[in-house]
Amino acid sequence: MSLYSASQGAELSVLEHATTGAESLRGYLGVFEQALRQDGRLCLGLMLAVKRNSLPDEVMNEVRLFVDQHTAWLASAWDLGRSDLTVQSDLPGAAAGPVLFSALEGMMAFALLRPNPEAVFRTQATALFAALCVKA
Repeated sequence: MSLYSASQGAELSVLEHATTGAESLRGYLGVFEQALRQDGRLCLGLMLAVKRNSLPDEVMNEVRLFVDQHTAWLASAWDLGRSDLTVQSDLPGAAAGPVLFSALEGMMAFALLRPNPEAVFRTQATALFAALCVKA
């Protein structure tokens, strides 16, 4: 989990070079799409979270750190979008980050039940962003 988290952190740092908050958030979708395209399976953090009662505390602490890393990154990108007006929402990033992360993780699980999971995920995530007033 620690290696997975570090790998994901490296991917997030690349996304920080986006010019707008909305661009960062849309780039984040690519992390999920890549996992669906390459592995065709759930995020490791989600898979381990489901097994939380049977895993050692050390592993679950890593999963929590992973979730914290992603929700903090999403909160920051969301707040950037609010300040550059590419996210038209009064919801602060601290509230949006966990909502986005959990919604996208669930969409990933749902997409895996469909014939073209990457496309299904993109369609659902695009609809979510539109509903949350994230500009294209």
